[in-house]
Amino acid sequence: MNDPADISLGAEPKPTADARLAPRIPDARAFAELALERAVSERDVAVAREGAAREDAAAAHAALERERGRLLDEVRHRAAELKGALGEGRVLGAVTTLTDVTRERERDEQREDLLRGVSHDLRTPLTTVLLHAQRLAKHADADVRRRADSIITAGRRMDALISDLVESARLEADQIQLSPRPLALGPFVEELLSRSPALGLGRVRLTADAQAVALADPERIERAVANLLSNALKYSPPDSPVRVCVARAGSEVEIAITDQGEGIPAEELPRLFGRYWRSRRANSVEGTGLGLYITRLLVEAHGGHVRAESALGAGSTFRLTLPAASVASP
Repeated sequence: MNDPADISLGAEPKPTADARLAPRIPDARAFAELALERAVSERDVAVAREGAAREDAAAAHAALERERGRLLDEVRHRAAELKGALGEGRVLGAVTTLTDVTRERERDEQREDLLRGVSHDLRTPLTTVLLHAQRLAKHADADVRRRADSIITAGRRMDALISDLVESARLEADQIQLSPRPLALGPFVEELLSRSPALGLGRVRLTADAQAVALADPERIERAVANLLSNALKYSPPDSPVRVCVARAGSEVEIAITDQGEGIPAEELPRLFGRYWRSRRANSVEGTGLGLYITRLLVEAHGGHVRAESALGAGSTFRLTLPAASVASP
């Protein structure tokens, strides 16, 4: 055995064999006692540290609870103060938010400059082409007149496309200014039909409720109604009637336009008012895919909505709904 083992078993350590080494080797019992003392000391330190950690956690938890209680008390106090102020009509304070919109304004101005430029730069040469074509249309030669008429038709179609592009861009940018006023929709639609022969006055059957007065901008709503009427006439047989019903329903006024065309598949109805979208069945009919999109934007700008109901072989009905004008409206 060695000396630490002897001490642990209660035996006396054996003398060192070489007396010359004795001064260099510490007393075995003292060494063992020192080791035991160190082990006990390290255990006490660990215990002390664990206790301190528990005390710190408890102290931190207590501090959080005190802060939570303080915040709850403050919330209760503020809520009671606010409730009292609301009851008495007092103002406790105000919040002001400032936002720098310089860049947004600059972008809006750049967009408007681009739209004006596109409109002007495209329409100026187009106007020249149309003027010369109209002069040629008066020519005595029948073939020249036919060609001139083709140029005029194409030119007017391009002019309509430019108008659609510019107006849709302005609507998307919320740059259209509305001037709503009480508008009796029955006489409004009747007058629109009488001065627009292209809308097929002979085919349109109008029924209108005298109480159907909407709060709308006449110029903007005329564009929306004309789009729907034009589509109904284009996508139905030439000799079939198109029915227009104007009626008031509570706080809204509705214009329902029904045709006897071949109808629209159900899967296409959700996309009908999207930008540039056209049904595959409409490929044989000229159009830009912007008419219904612009109609939706114009109607929604008034706080109304537009929707379509259709079934294959049963025609289609487009319903345009606008807020009704109140009786007290000037």
